[in-house]
Amino acid sequence: MKLLDGLDGCYRTIVADNFFTSIFLAKYLLEDDTYLIGTLRSNRVGSGSKVLEENLSRREVYGLQNKDGIKLI
Repeated sequence: MKLLDGLDGCYRTIVADNFFTSIFLAKYLLEDDTYLIGTLRSNRVGSGSKVLEENLSRREVYGLQNKDGIKLI
């Protein structure tokens, strides 16, 4: 990724909108000690359909974490 040349391994956090955010990108960045925060589109591959199936009331939160340390909330 050209935008991050020279910045990998610095424990930085990237904030992105749902057009760019994906589980794959989060995993890729995490391997270089870079964190990603962003919303995730429901139709993205690997977006965690279990999170989408939850019927939440107002003020309720549901979250998952995979073996790679990626959290969906």
